[in-house]
Amino acid sequence: MVDALSLEEILAAAALGVGLLAIVVGALAARRWGTRRRRLMFDCTATALIAEGKLEGFAKGELKVTYRGEEIKDPYLVRLVIKNVGPSDVGSAHFDGARPLTVRLRCSFFGVIEQPESASLDFHSNNGAIVTFEPALLRRQEEWAVEAIVGGLRLESDYAGRPAALLAELDCPLIDTDVTNRAAERVRNAKEVPMP
Repeated sequence: MVDALSLEEILAAAALGVGLLAIVVGALAARRWGTRRRRLMFDCTATALIAEGKLEGFAKGELKVTYRGEEIKDPYLVRLVIKNVGPSDVGSAHFDGARPLTVRLRCSFFGVIEQPESASLDFHSNNGAIVTFEPALLRRQEEWAVEAIVGGLRLESDYAGRPAALLAELDCPLIDTDVTNRAAERVRNAKEVPMP
C-alpha cells in the first residue's frame, strides 16, 4: 500500500515541476526573442569564359573575349555573394562606425553585369578591385550579389597544382555578426592533400 505523501514531498515535487517548466519556457523564449547573433555567408566564385583545356588545333589563340574592343586575358565571370543566413535582419546600425563591407580581388575588372544599389566598385590598376557594400538593410534570407567580367584572376592551386579556388579578401566590420567565408574555406580545402 502506498503511504500518503507528506506536505513537504508534495511541495518539492511541485517545485521540481515548476523549475522544469521554467527551463523549457526560458529556452523557447530565448530562441524566439533572445539576442542570438546575426549570421552572414560570403562566397566568391569564378567561372572561366574560355576553358583552356578545351581549345585544340587551329582554335587555340583564335578564340578570345573582348570587352568594348579590348581583349581580356584569362577572362572570368566572378560572382560575389553576401547572404543573410541568420535569424534576424542586418541593419545599417550593425555596421561598426558606419564602415562598409569590402571585398578585395587582385585582378582587372572590365564590366559589371549585376550589382545591388548598396554596392560600388573601385578599380586600382596595380591593386585590383575593391567591391564596397555600404551600410544598408539586408533582410533575413536576402542576398547582395555582384557579377563582373574580370581578367588576370589569381586562383589558388590545389595540392596537384590545378586552379581550385578564388582568393578574395573580405573585411567585415559588423557588430555581433558571424560570417561564414566559403571562398576562404575552398582555399583552405584546396591546399589539403586528400587521404587515400
